[in-house]
Amino acid sequence: MPDASFSPFPAKNAQSLYRLALQEQAAGRLEAAIALLDEALHIQPHFPEALCAGGFILQGRGANAGALALYDRAVSLDPDCALAWYNRGSILLALGEAEPALTSLSRACQLRPGDANAQCNRGAALFALGRLDEAIDAYSSALALDSDFPQAALNLGNALMRSGRYEEAEAAYRRAIALRPDYSAAHCGLGIVLKELARFDAARAA
Repeated sequence: MPDASFSPFPAKNAQSLYRLALQEQAAGRLEAAIALLDEALHIQPHFPEALCAGGFILQGRGANAGALALYDRAVSLDPDCALAWYNRGSILLALGEAEPALTSLSRACQLRPGDANAQCNRGAALFALGRLDEAIDAYSSALALDSDFPQAALNLGNALMRSGRYEEAEAAYRRAIALRPDYSAAHCGLGIVLKELARFDAARAA
């Protein structure tokens, strides 16, 4: 007689469901991923990683309010959840809420000081608030962490240009173009600073 206590199927637990959800998400099967995350959270309501994964799916669908609610719940459970702080700040930044975005992104940077994306987005929040010197420092930090980061170079050029530091802005835009030759925004910024520097032929070419 077979052992009645043996099952060929592993018992469901929140961690295994979460891992399956990530596999479904990576494969683009988002409805299946959401169902698995819901099941994982039903078993283990205090599961910040699952909340972040669900928030990311909602964020990708433009359901920002729902995503923010999940990120808020994640950081209430784990104040050191850097991913939740980063994603929360990114949504708020996209919604034009620069001050709370800066709070979230600054926390993400504290928790992950080596995260170039968090530094770049923190710079964007500072730029939106008109805190240009701090934005320049944040973009420079992002580039120090990741030298192949064209968006950080572009953003640095924008902040330097806004500050009237045209020669430095030119160098930043040229760096962005070197990293991404088809970066139209960087070519445009370069043209503007060259015009300000009275280098009109080069400005027209840019």
